[in-house]
Amino acid sequence: MGLLNSGQSFDAQPEPQAVPIGVEDDGNSAGSDSLPKATMFACGEQGSAAVLEDGSVYAWGMQRFFEPTLVPNSSEIGRDVASMQLGATHLMLLTHSGRVCSFGSGTALALPKAHRKPWELEEVTAYSLQGQKVLSMACGPHSSGFVVAD
Repeated sequence: MGLLNSGQSFDAQPEPQAVPIGVEDDGNSAGSDSLPKATMFACGEQGSAAVLEDGSVYAWGMQRFFEPTLVPNSSEIGRDVASMQLGATHLMLLTHSGRVCSFGSGTALALPKAHRKPWELEEVTAYSLQGQKVLSMACGPHSSGFVVAD
C-alpha cells in the first residue's frame, strides 16, 4: 500500500540539526561543542522549552516566540529545576525544594488574577499550596495540576 499526498505541506528537514540556544550567532561559531548543553527539555502542544547547564531557561513557540527566547529571571531558579511541563501557552518549573514557578499566559499559570502577568516568571503562591511541598505537576493545554505532600 502506497502513501498518498493529501495536498498538505510538511516542512521538515531531512537530517536532525542542533538548535542554537543561548548563543548569539556571530557567524564565527566553533561548532556544536561551543553551544551550551541542555540539561532538561520539554515539549507542549504549541511550544518547547529547555534548561541549559548554566541554569538559564529558554522557551519557544507558545504562540509568541519564533526563536528560543530567554525566560526572564530564570537563572535565579534554573539550576534548582527538578522538572518542567509545558501546556499550550504556559510553562511550569518545579524546583527540588518543591516550589513551582509559571511563565506564559492565561489562567493555567495557577496564579490569582491580580498576580497574573503574561510572559513573566512568577512563583505560584496559591492559597491551597501555602505550606505545602509540591511533589509533581502536570500541564494540560490550558490547565495545571499539582500533587503535594501531606
